[in-house]
Amino acid sequence: MKILISFISFLMCSISIAQNNNNLWLRNTAISPDGNNIAFTYNADIYSVSSQGGKASRLTTN
Repeated sequence: MKILISFISFLMCSISIAQNNNNLWLRNTAISPDGNNIAFTYNADIYSVSSQGGKASRLTTN
């Protein structure tokens, strides 16, 4: 009985995780030749950020 309850709990968690399909991934990342900046796309816009970290600057608007 405990195995059945554990399996059903696991199945329910897996289904809820699979349904959360928010595409928040950074895509098409590229490092500048001098290594100082990183460019990436997010939500169909292009951003640039220092390789040391910080706030990303949006370069395009969609």
